[in-house]
Amino acid sequence: MNTSLFPTLIILATVLSVAFSGTCSPGTYSYQNHCLPCTPGHYCPDGINQFRCQSMTYQSDFGAATCQQCGYGTYSICPDTKQCSSCPPGYNCPYFYPWETYQPPTKCPAGTFNPGTNPNYYPTSCSQCGPNTYQTEKGSTNCLTCPNGFNCTNPALAPTPCQTGTYRNSQVTLCTTCARGYYAAHQKAAICLQCPAGYKCSDPSKCPIQCPAGKYSNAGSVTCTVCPNNSCTGNYAPVNAPCITSISETSAGICSETSTAVTPNIG
Repeated sequence: MNTSLFPTLIILATVLSVAFSGTCSPGTYSYQNHCLPCTPGHYCPDGINQFRCQSMTYQSDFGAATCQQCGYGTYSICPDTKQCSSCPPGYNCPYFYPWETYQPPTKCPAGTFNPGTNPNYYPTSCSQCGPNTYQTEKGSTNCLTCPNGFNCTNPALAPTPCQTGTYRNSQVTLCTTCARGYYAAHQKAAICLQCPAGYKCSDPSKCPIQCPAGKYSNAGSVTCTVCPNNSCTGNYAPVNAPCITSISETSAGICSETSTAVTPNIG
């Protein structure tokens, strides 16, 4: 046996033991005495093992020693993720760090929305419906406009009708009591009507009450005024209701044929 080869064999054995000891550089892992590049969706921090990227992290490249954190407006649910997904419209995707505290996307609750693609809104969270809007459904991408004649004080609930004597339209936020001399005798009113001449509207929730004989009123009145000396002093019939000298039937604020109307002297 040629003993002169012993030093060479010892050196070669030493080299081989290092090369195949299972210790590889970060970004690779040891497999059957080979150093292999870490695959996408994984990370190899110690040169020995390959680990899966966890929720809210990803890795799209080969040979990575770490996984990347998903950015704002994106998420990942499953391990081995190669890329993060955009937060779907109508969902809430809060940003968590570290990833161990991550929760999957959840539907926007009623009264909120997330358009998803609108750059004016924070892409990871749901926004509250604004004034005069509402949304009763979960997972919505928009809010609905409150219809005229309705209140939308709680954006998570369906609109409620304005009660008699009140109104609401795009100019006001809440159902508002009719102004003096106006009325809304029905629910869901978008406007209040002016009390017609010859009537009084002391209660804005009820229909106008016609002035009795011997009294008159101008449009927008809450009371009827006694005619001085059986004559009206400010208005002509039939534009405004004339004074009536005897109790008789009237129609639409105009004297009937059997009634006597006194026209004011405007000399």
